[in-house]
Amino acid sequence: MKKIQYIVTAVLLLIWFPYHGNAQHMGAKGGLNMANFAGESADNMEYRAGGILGAYVYLPVTSQFGIQPEIYYSQRGSRSDGTIGETDIDARIDMQYIDLPVLAVLHTRTGLRFYGGPGMAFFLDGTIHTEATGQLLGWDVNESGTSEINENDVKSPSVFLSGGVGYNFGGMTLDLRYHRSVENVWDTPSEDNELQHSDIQIMLGIPF
Repeated sequence: MKKIQYIVTAVLLLIWFPYHGNAQHMGAKGGLNMANFAGESADNMEYRAGGILGAYVYLPVTSQFGIQPEIYYSQRGSRSDGTIGETDIDARIDMQYIDLPVLAVLHTRTGLRFYGGPGMAFFLDGTIHTEATGQLLGWDVNESGTSEINENDVKSPSVFLSGGVGYNFGGMTLDLRYHRSVENVWDTPSEDNELQHSDIQIMLGIPF
């Protein structure tokens, strides 16, 4: 039920902005989300590739400055490789979110634009995949498994910051952004799980 409420709220917020602000245009954005964790417990974590897809509304304030509310579905998480004896352990954390950033946008005459602002992230679903191959105590090991992430264990909604640079060409935009959680990923953090999302995003925007 929570997931449905998050999605409905996000869509209604995006629809609300054009009718209660001076919207210049709307558009769609999508691309690659290179996701990882940062924090004290993020040792041996590596980037994993995910997708990001959504829409935006641009509200001009001046000719070179505006506010841009956005809504995205994004795939986050991380992966980690390790070894126990002669056994290789591969773990991948997949997490799915609805993101609602509200960004300040500064335009330049060269076509460059700079983004920055806060947002709220709503957790939808997640899994942890593990795979072990090799030998352990003289036995051949080839095991894999998947565990669901309990939504009550994840901090949601959570606050994040997003910023980056974009370039406008032919009416479209190409963005490079950095996304960082302000709060811990888990709802009950401990010394062993102090993690924040740390993502590099590459997106192409197409106006409607």
